[in-house]
Formats: sequence, structure tokens, C-alpha cells
Amino acid sequence: MRMKRLIAMLLCAAMMCITLASCEEVIGGFDYDWEPEVERKISFDFYIISDSADGVSSEDQNTVESKVNQYLKEKCNTTIDIHFLTLAEYESTVGSIADSVSTEAQTIANSNVTIDGGDIVLIVGEDMFNSLMAKDVLVDLKSYLNPDVYKDYGRLNAQITSALLAAATVTDADGAEHLYSIPNDHVIGEYVYTVINREIAEGELNFSAQTELGEMLIVDGQPNELAAELIDSVSANLTDVDAGDVIWVENGSYEDKQRLESEGYICNVSEYPEATKSEAYQSSFGIFKHGDVYLDGVTDTPFASSELIYSRAMDVLYAIKADVTLRNLLQYGVENSHYKLVEKEVVDAKGNTITVDYVLPLENSTYKMNLLYTGDAFNAFYCDGVWTYDMFINGKAQNADAVMSNN
Repeated sequence: MRMKRLIAMLLCAAMMCITLASCEEVIGGFDYDWEPEVERKISFDFYIISDSADGVSSEDQNTVESKVNQYLKEKCNTTIDIHFLTLAEYESTVGSIADSVSTEAQTIANSNVTIDGGDIVLIVGEDMFNSLMAKDVLVDLKSYLNPDVYKDYGRLNAQITSALLAAATVTDADGAEHLYSIPNDHVIGEYVYTVINREIAEGELNFSAQTELGEMLIVDGQPNELAAELIDSVSANLTDVDAGDVIWVENGSYEDKQRLESEGYICNVSEYPEATKSEAYQSSFGIFKHGDVYLDGVTDTPFASSELIYSRAMDVLYAIKADVTLRNLLQYGVENSHYKLVEKEVVDAKGNTITVDYVLPLENSTYKMNLLYTGDAFNAFYCDGVWTYDMFINGKAQNADAVMSNN
């Protein structure tokens, strides 16, 4: 199994250039399938967390919400009322809203009224997800990710790390799969690797880097046979060096592993990043259930069915995750009001120097959001201290190694 994983790592490295080429040129402004003359105007309450204990100022809220709605209205005849909450107040607020969710049919006075589509919520943590599931308020979104039925939404299957989507999937007693929230793609977990000081092991103790050293592992504190031989050799042959200075275990990221290897150490992976349910529900978006909406006096056919409302809510979720325009509006605010884009030279996966856009927050900007809570991390603009080009490259490589956990 470990050999298969090592082979997978080599294949991943070989394909990184292809992967990055497709990811660096993220396309925004997707066309949505709707006909303005017949589509219903729908508005949603959208709940999200700011990255400031003081929340988001009313001025920033109005600026961002206005720009978001200008974009959404043009794309899918939809608006959202954004509720920027602090982390401290978020879970209790959403829990109270969940208590009032109703699937009873609603009636509106006339066809010019904007339909209240209900709530789209950010889910933070497995406990919050389980609480909402217990209240039976979340819409099953599994069918919306079927690319044969919903072309746009179905792209998320390929975009979001597959192990993360699998971890978010709920299997019922009959074996049917459900997806009650769609995770925000982000860098998953960490590695556990055995680190070997190659200079000492190979140069002073005559172990082979091509064979023996590459097979050494310490798992749960127990060295395998080859690792034990190295430990014994240190004790027998080196008086001024401890075995822990020659071979040891570290937990870390893909970037940490790359750094150690660039410094001449050997890193043998014993555990790969795991896409646990906790990882999947750390940050995901869900849609609360809603009833059909009828015109006053018309009872045979819904003016807007719950399915239409859910599909429109999916337009919003899809845009947050796959459309860079909306995704980055939520994260960084409005260009020239909250930040400006500057060009920066970086080194790509092939070792070439390229120029990419970086966000430079304006000095007077108070709009601060958490990258994890505003959509797909891999679709975010680069920004020092938040999401750098190197974080993007290393994160993609790390997620390609991620495995589905049983937890």
C-alpha cells in the first residue's frame, strides 16, 4: 500500500505542471442558464463570518453587498442579504434561524414581488453540522453535483478535492449517498514522515540512500527493521551523536517536506493527509429547506417551486466556489475601495519566473475576512500573509496526496 502511495506521489509530481496550468487561469463570470423574461426574482439571507472581533462595519457591508448583488442580479436574477457575523455569535444565531425553518407553502401578492428564498448558511464545524442535521433543515445537494443534469454545478465534482467531497458525503442505512453541505476546498491535514539525516546515515554509517534509507519508517514510535538497524548503528559507531539526531518523526505540510528534502534530508511518508469529516465540515455551505411559493389566488401551480428556489441558491453557492469575481468580492472586498491588484514575480512549478496578480490591501481598509470561510481557497486571489502563490502550489500537491479517512 505504501509503495502505491509512493508511486502516486511520483505521478502527482509529474502532473503538477498540467494541474497548475489549469488552476492558475481560473475563469470567472460563468454564464448561468436562465431566461430574464420568465425567471423569478429571488432573494436569500446569506450568513457568513467576519475575521474581526468587531465584525464588519456597516459601510463595508453596504459596499460589498451592493457589488455582490449587482453581479448576481445580472447573472442569475438573484440578490442576497449578507449577514456578517462574528465567530462568537455565529453558531447560536444560525441555530436560532434553523429553529424557525418551515417548508409550508407561501403566498405572495403579485408576480413583481421578489421571492424570499430563505437562508444560505456557512457551516463551521462538525458539531454545528450535526446540530443542523438533527433539526432536519438542510437540503440534500447531492443531485445538483450531477454533471449530466446540472452542467455548471457538476463542475464542482472536478474542482473540489475528491477526498473532501467524499468525507462530506452522508450514507444512509440503505446505502444511498447524500450531500447536505458543500465543503470549501482548502489545504487538507498534514503528513507524518520519518526524517533521516542523509549526510550522517550515508556518509558516516554507509547506509544506501538508493535502497535502505528510502525504506526506513518509524510508525507509532516503532521503527521497522531497517530503521532499527540505523538506530543501532548510531549507538554502536558514533559517540557524539544521538540516534534522534539521525532519524526522527515529524508532522508537517507538503511545503515542510519539500524544504527538508531540499536541505538534503530524506523524508519517508508513513501517513498522508486525511480528509476527515471534521475537515469537510470545518467550512462548508448549506441551504435551508423552503416551501413552494404561490401567487395569491393561484393554487394549482407554484409560482416558484422549492426546487426552483434550491437551484437558484445553488447558483449562489456555485459562484462562491467557482466564480472568481464573487468569491474574491467576499474575501477581499471591492477593488480600489478595499484593495488594489499589483503584479508580483513568482517561481512556478517548472522553475520559471512568471508574473501574477497579488492583492494589496489599502491602508485604510477595515474589511477583513477568513479565507477558509469565504469559498474555495484555491480560487482566491494571491495575497501575502493570506494565500500566497507558494501556498497554492504546495496545497494542490498536498491535496492530491490526501486520502479519505474513516473518521
